[in-house]
Amino acid sequence: MKSYVVASTSYGLLVVESSIPRITLRQSTGPVLGSDFSTPGVFIWELGTGRHVVTLVADGFEALRFPITVAGRGELQVQQFRISEGIAPQTDADPPQILLRMSLPEGVSGVTGAIDGRPLYLNCPAGHALLEPPLGTHHVRLAGSWGGWESWITLSETSRRIEQTVEWSAPKSKAERPEALAIVKIASDPPGAEVIMNDAVVGISPVELSGVAPGHYQVSLILDRHIPMTFGFDVESTSGSLPDDSRLLDLPAYPLIPRFGNLRVTSVPEGAMVFLNGVEKGPTPIDGMELNPGQHRLRLELPDHHTLMKAITMVPDTTIALTCRLARHMGQVKIESVPTDAEVFVDGSYWSNTPIEDSLATGQHSVRLRKMRYSDKTIELSANLHQPFVTNILLDQYYGYLRVDSWPHRASVTLDGPSPELIGRRLVTPTSKLKVLSGQYIIHYSLKDYIEKSDTIFVQASAFVDTLVDLTRKTGSLVITLEDGFGTQIYLKGEVSIEKTYPPENSPFYIHEVPTGTYTLTVKKKGAGYYRTVLTIEENKTLTVQPQLVR
Repeated sequence: MKSYVVASTSYGLLVVESSIPRITLRQSTGPVLGSDFSTPGVFIWELGTGRHVVTLVADGFEALRFPITVAGRGELQVQQFRISEGIAPQTDADPPQILLRMSLPEGVSGVTGAIDGRPLYLNCPAGHALLEPPLGTHHVRLAGSWGGWESWITLSETSRRIEQTVEWSAPKSKAERPEALAIVKIASDPPGAEVIMNDAVVGISPVELSGVAPGHYQVSLILDRHIPMTFGFDVESTSGSLPDDSRLLDLPAYPLIPRFGNLRVTSVPEGAMVFLNGVEKGPTPIDGMELNPGQHRLRLELPDHHTLMKAITMVPDTTIALTCRLARHMGQVKIESVPTDAEVFVDGSYWSNTPIEDSLATGQHSVRLRKMRYSDKTIELSANLHQPFVTNILLDQYYGYLRVDSWPHRASVTLDGPSPELIGRRLVTPTSKLKVLSGQYIIHYSLKDYIEKSDTIFVQASAFVDTLVDLTRKTGSLVITLEDGFGTQIYLKGEVSIEKTYPPENSPFYIHEVPTGTYTLTVKKKGAGYYRTVLTIEENKTLTVQPQLVR
């Protein structure tokens, strides 16, 4: 222990010498004010004045916990620990355990006491509780309004787990009963961590503990594949009864740090081979690669593409998601056409209009030229890294043939497309065989009582396209409601005819997708009379009828 004189009296210094290159400090009373890693192997943190329980964490090692008191005035205390001596490598050995079996009064799930003089809380709704103190002899004492119990228990390498049944003694006097108890809520981020409070396993986070006695508690959160974390809190000593809301201690969710970081790699295009630190990992996409904290080298390779290399710094509790765009090798391409200004599509996607002089990804490509009133021309293009591709394409003006039909027939049709003589002209289905310029056409269909529809087709040079579309009838809905419909007969006559005997479980009676138009509705029931009306079904509307039967 050394002393340093500093101007400020609101904080102290904790200096740690370590052979481990990277360690992390956490404390129970608040955030760490700062850190300095300028000297190799020496770590310095500023702590607020007062009492702390601090935890030193290093990846792959068990956490080291110890109390420290920082002076409030004048010379500030500095404590030094050698982490190589205080931290042991992570081990898979089961911790020493004491299993207590007990019976509690109805409605009671927790009991207070002490272990080796430290306050103890046991959460045991199932009638048993688990302690995990270190090896050695421990004095365990439990107390409640219904009785007390105490015992000396020794854990050793040969007896790492001991089970013991709690036999309650006579209840304590009223004067000996504990002070007002508290409700403590403990949570972790992520949840699901085992919660150990003063060596007692009290549940899985998040957990709510009722009946916690006053005192200082240390909580350890243990979650698989995460670094164990420890923090402390105090339950104030207050005599008498307190309101429920005054004795609630809701601790903030404690963040747990994974032992590894996670790397996710995707590439555009997919299928690039991934090499991590020179080791082949497989083609993209790759997810769930766990990496130790530190620097890593990533390399992606794909034929006909430039190799991508990237340095990654991985830290715990981090997922790095990389989307790597691999640049394709490019070759020079020159495309001309007669006539000019033809649209050029490469592998189905529009590129530009002729003439074109540009670079294109190396490899084979399908190139299509399109110009209104001219036949399309498709060629295969091979872009090469070292040899330019040059071509001049002659386009021919050709016609195709088109016939348009619909069901039902007699629909009104208009066409938008390359042939100027068809623009604005109204035809009726089925049309005759029309001679049209090759290209794309948009056909609009219209028929009374049917939904208007548009269709897009492409007429190639010298090809005959015979198109037929089904038109959808406009419809509405009809709802018939009767107070007592059992045995009632319903007749709907018009464009469609429906006959139905009204069952009681289907009241009201729905008729969906009725073609628009005028119908005669007749409702009859033996012994009750009949009802008849003329109704009109309108598009996308629901008509509700409540028949009144008359004799």
